[in-house]
Formats: sequence, structure tokens, C-alpha cells
Amino acid sequence: MDISVKIAITAPDGVVHEHEIAAFEKGCESAAEIGLSIGDSKELLLNLQREIVAAQAAAFCSARSTCPCCAGKLRHKGNKPVQYRTVFGDIPIDSPRFYHCHCHAGSAQTFSPLTMLLPRPYRARNALAGNQMGIFGLIRRHSGFAQRCAANRRATER
Repeated sequence: MDISVKIAITAPDGVVHEHEIAAFEKGCESAAEIGLSIGDSKELLLNLQREIVAAQAAAFCSARSTCPCCAGKLRHKGNKPVQYRTVFGDIPIDSPRFYHCHCHAGSAQTFSPLTMLLPRPYRARNALAGNQMGIFGLIRRHSGFAQRCAANRRATER
């Protein structure tokens, strides 16, 4: 049995983009062949996440490719690949750079819209460390609370 999983994403401009995200060849003669394996599921979710993230990033950048002051189209400088970390795996995204408009006052000549959408811990290689440090920071911050509670309990027991 051949199984094909497709996704249809409608962009903000109304254009529908269809992509095949997975194809499986499955049997139906034993219990082990029924349904998706863990590997099949991981592949399916990673491919689904890739398509969704790419479409969302493209829509976000497209909406910011015009000057917010004069509505002029911004000149495109180029693209730089960025790794976006998710629980399903790393996803490469094209991060466009645009020149600021002549009406923009500031020292920076170019900018990348994705830096506004994706904070640094979710880009590059620090993503998991950033999330873990946030959790450990929270535990560290509240560990004093647990120690004070224990000290208060001991003091009241006396």
C-alpha cells in the first residue's frame, strides 16, 4: 500500500502552495505493519514542521519588505541561511536581508526581518542551551525559597 501525505498552505496573498511531505510504503499483513512507526512519525512531523516554518518565515519577511514610513519597496541585499531549532529537529530557513529605505534614520544600512521574529536562542546552535538555562535559572531563583521554607519549618518545630 502506498501512502502519500500532502500539505496545502494558503499564503497571505491567497496563493495555495501544495507540497508532498512524506511517502510511505506500508503492508497490511502483520500487526507490525499497521500504522506509522516511530521513525515514520518523526520524519512526517519534521517535514511538516519544515514546510510550515518556511511558509511562516516567508510570509513574515514578505510583509516587512516594504518601508513602514513611505511604503516603498525595500532593496533586497541577499539571503543567509539560519538554523531554527524545534523539538522535531533543526530547520534551515532562508533569512533575507533588506537595505533600509532612504527615509530611514539610523546607523544600520541593512536588516533581517527574521531577527525580529526569532530571538537568538531559537536560532543558530544555542537554542537548546538557551531553553535549558532558562529552566535552570528558574530553579536556581526559586531554590532559595525551598531552603527558607525548610528553615522556617525547623524553627517552628522547636
